[in-house]
Amino acid sequence: MLLFSDPARQNNGKATILCDTTRLLRDLIALIGSLKKENAALLNEFHYVSSVSLILLFIAITMHTFFFLDICGCSKYR
Repeated sequence: MLLFSDPARQNNGKATILCDTTRLLRDLIALIGSLKKENAALLNEFHYVSSVSLILLFIAITMHTFFFLDICGCSKYR
């Protein structure tokens, strides 16, 4: 990303400032697009991890319940 004019370039006043500003805006717009794509990917990954976490929690609760019922002698699955 270009923040300042290249000192080797001839300074033509307003035209140079306009060109540098246009280049900077183009770079920033490209960066915003890239960040939006990365955000979407991370959001999808978050949803996947959340759903897997809920499944694992359900499995853990189910196993705990069956273990408790087995200890109490209440299990009909013995």
